[in-house]
Amino acid sequence: MKQTMDAIYENGLLRPLRKIEATEGQRIRVTVETADDGPAGTDGSDGQKHHDFSDLAGKLKWEGDSLDVQRKLRDEWA
Repeated sequence: MKQTMDAIYENGLLRPLRKIEATEGQRIRVTVETADDGPAGTDGSDGQKHHDFSDLAGKLKWEGDSLDVQRKLRDEWA
């Protein structure tokens, strides 16, 4: 399985910014590409922008009635 993710290099180790789908002791292959090698927001393989908002999960707060907001947005186009 191929996984692409960001990591931080600290004290000689790579620290992934999200959970790696692997079992303990499993051998994996790592390819290192610095974030400033290509255009911002791309993974460098196909030139397409890839967004990972998993770090925002549970952090965004919503106040108000979401259905009411959806109705207002829908009515703007009517």
